[in-house]
Amino acid sequence: ENLTELKRSASYSALISIIIILTIVFGTLLITYSITKKQADTITEPLASLAKSAKTIATGDYDLSIKAETNDEIGELARDFETMRKTVKIFTKQLKDMVQEKNSQINDIMENIEEGICTISLKGVIQGQYSKSALSILDVEDLEGISLTTLLDLEIDQIDFFDDWLRLASNKYDKMRWNKIVRLCPLLNITRTQNSLK
Repeated sequence: ENLTELKRSASYSALISIIIILTIVFGTLLITYSITKKQADTITEPLASLAKSAKTIATGDYDLSIKAETNDEIGELARDFETMRKTVKIFTKQLKDMVQEKNSQINDIMENIEEGICTISLKGVIQGQYSKSALSILDVEDLEGISLTTLLDLEIDQIDFFDDWLRLASNKYDKMRWNKIVRLCPLLNITRTQNSLK
């Protein structure tokens, strides 16, 4: 009977020991997880915030300021990113102002020039900028949206040359200086007859 009670006591002690060990292991895992999660959040949350800001800025919205939440490398990256955002915002505003000023100058020239000048898209369609003289020279009320080949009443072979040039201009637009592309324009060699003006 003593032996049985001793075995029972030993089993009970072993069970208690196992429960204590499992509690300690579980508690340690829980504490480790909590510490690791907190550490991971200090890295991932600022990075997620920075990534969200980058996506907003990528859409052209430069008004969202970026706050550095930490004093580590990620905080330094956020501060540098904020400096870059401010710089891009200033440059974008300056560029928009310059474009607006140049467009205003072009419109002033178009209003006062005696030659018939118009701008065309890379699809060969006349855009909104053209001289008032072009309207009277071509004897039309409006030029915007009209195909240049239709307006000039080009022959089929002239249209083919012009279409080839437009394709070349479209393909080389970002890679070649505009003055080189213009030299290849077949319209420089095309003259309209008096009959095609009416």
